[in-house]
Formats: sequence, structure tokens, C-alpha cells
Amino acid sequence: MAAPVIERFPQERLFFGAATENASRLLEGECDAAFITAIDFAKNCSELSLYRPAVLSKGASRAILLLTKPNSRTIRTVAFGAVNSGDVVLTKIILSEKYELDVAFQPSGRTINDSLRTADAVLLSGNDALHVERGGSEINLVDEWNDMTELPFVHFLCAGQRKLYSKKISAMLHSIAETAAENLDPAVVHVAAAEKVDAEEARNYLSGFTYVLDDEALAGVNEFFRYAFYLGILPDIPDITKFSAE
Repeated sequence: MAAPVIERFPQERLFFGAATENASRLLEGECDAAFITAIDFAKNCSELSLYRPAVLSKGASRAILLLTKPNSRTIRTVAFGAVNSGDVVLTKIILSEKYELDVAFQPSGRTINDSLRTADAVLLSGNDALHVERGGSEINLVDEWNDMTELPFVHFLCAGQRKLYSKKISAMLHSIAETAAENLDPAVVHVAAAEKVDAEEARNYLSGFTYVLDDEALAGVNEFFRYAFYLGILPDIPDITKFSAE
């Protein structure tokens, strides 16, 4: 989902890792900036500030899906695999606030069918969600979030250590954020090849994302923090600070 941003980075300066791994490298000073989840930012907000890029979607985005058993009347257990902390927290928020459900999470099986044999639903996000066929029993969690809040869901924030702030890095990241969605072609080619889907499907998927941490995106992050605090997931509502673009 971040492919249009990645395509604009100098490739020799990129490190690819899971969001939690990115957060650890950032805090250890091994990188200038990193894409991390809002939860990882909240845990370390006293040390971090945000750059201009972000990865967000709203409405029809199929970036985070909860697949349920056909004709299931309730959800008590959710299986999850390669998802991040933000996906799990979003699931808790939607199921608690909109469906009044208190669910337990468990590791997923080798396949979706394996997972649904022991759990009522399975949580998928990112490229895994890309491969899910339409028309099944599912809850589109981004759509549910947008319906509940009228705000986008921010999948990843681009953060840096305040003490390591660089005007050069900030200016580069600001430029990347502003131009990421202008030409999707290179990202479409990359995603189509990597995920073995046709170009039209890759383009439709990537067209659901935007990449600028604007006022609406910040409002979405703050609302996410508010719900997470209300549900006892966060000890408080963290302050958000941003780096200057200059």
C-alpha cells in the first residue's frame, strides 16, 4: 500500500521491515525516518515527531478486511497473522463500538479456511487483503471506520527522532509526500509483478490510498487515539508533533 511513496525514494537508502521492526530501528538511531503504526508512535511520542508522508485510505478501500464464517451471527474469536498493531486495534474499536462485541484474538492457521475452522473471523490487511475475492462474508474495516467517524484511517505514519531532525531529510520527505499519488504507473507495475495480479487490479487497489498527512488525516489519528484510550488500549491520548518542511 506504500508502493507509490517507496518508488520516489532513493533505493539505496531504503530498508524494508515490519512496522514494529521499523520503530525499533528508528528509536535505536539506525535510520533517519520510518513508517510506523499510530500505536508505535503513541508509545514513543515523547521522542518522535511526524514528517509529511503517511499512508491513509477511506471509504471503499479494501486495505483491512475481517472475513467471517458464512451466515455467522456473532464474532467471539478473531484469527490474525501478518497484520500490524494498528490493524488489531482498529478491529477492536469497530467490533466494540459499532457491533458491541468483545472478541478474543488468536494466531491464524496456514490458510483462511484453516483459521475459520477454529475462529469466527480472520483479519487480513495489505497485500493479503488484496487477494481476497469480492462477494464473500466480510467486514471492510476501513469503510466501517469512515462510516463511524467520517475520517480516513491512517495505516502508517512517517516518524523521526526529534533530536536527529534534519532540514534536508524533512524537505525530501515533504516533496515525496506531495508527489506520491501523481503517477501510479511505476508502483502499479511493481505491485502487479510482486503480487501476481493484473495491472488493473493493482491500480484499483493503489488508487484507494493517499499519502499526505494533512489536517483531515491528523484528525483521523487523533480520533483513533481517543477510541484506543477509551477502550484502555492506550494509557493516555498522546500529543502529536510535526516536523517543519523547511
